[in-house]
Amino acid sequence: MSPPAEVVAAGTVAALGFLWALRRGGVERQRSSKMLVVGEAAVGKTSVAKALCRLPYHRDEPQTHGVHLDLLELAHPEDAEATMRLNVWDFGG
Repeated sequence: MSPPAEVVAAGTVAALGFLWALRRGGVERQRSSKMLVVGEAAVGKTSVAKALCRLPYHRDEPQTHGVHLDLLELAHPEDAEATMRLNVWDFGG
């Protein structure tokens, strides 16, 4: 396995560190992402974020103040042992 492009772009020390960790068996692919939900106030951002994360819908959902965080975990489409994580950051209007 070759170092990913972002490791190579970080320079020789990063690439050597990656290869050394790979040799020791300590390299794991990160399978997480962050999604930011932003926009005007009171347009349904929280409802969309909750639907995406398979959370229950509440018709009288209060307006979000600050940031609300949810997590969506999904099975990896090619690696049955891996889980992908989507961190959903819902910012108040």
